Amino acid sequence: SVQLGYGKQLIEITVQTENFQKVVYYARLICMKRFDDIPKTAKYRRDIEFLATLGYVFGKSDGKFYPEEVMTRRDVSLAIAKQKKLKPKSLEYAPFLDIEINDPDAGVLAAAVEEGIVIGFADGTFRPDEPVSIADAFKMLNNAGVIDSEELVVDKSPIKRYQFALFFKEVRRYDQRVQYLMDWE
Repeated sequence: SVQLGYGKQLIEITVQTENFQKVVYYARLICMKRFDDIPKTAKYRRDIEFLATLGYVFGKSDGKFYPEEVMTRRDVSLAIAKQKKLKPKSLEYAPFLDIEINDPDAGVLAAAVEEGIVIGFADGTFRPDEPVSIADAFKMLNNAGVIDSEELVVDKSPIKRYQFALFFKEVRRYDQRVQYLMDWE
């Protein structure tokens, strides 16, 4: 068996025949990241699989994507920080009144605030569990330089994970990267 990573793979298989001749075969494979909780009929399924394979979006620790789950300020901030490869900030005290210093995300959230990805509130809170609107998530991605779009999004309904993922199609050269993944020439 061969351990495959996600994306394009070229596998070399060498076999020996009964008369001791060596034969080498090459197989071209694409190993796509799949999520079993995205319905096969969902029109966004293929896009999310490509985005996950290319490393733009990620499932949860249990391997599921939870496409209908509403995203919070914590979720959106962490996703953008991951794309920007932000290092967690070293903390000597709790960064916000509602995020303890021992919170596993405290350093990354503090770095996200420092980078201007998200802001805290005047009362000293972060409100990590507050839902984020579609418009605000789009604005955060665009302002952080993760996506590059001139589109105007004004939808104030809470953003779901699949909707947030689809914004990554706005990443410059996304279409070229998908084409590269599909082409073998």
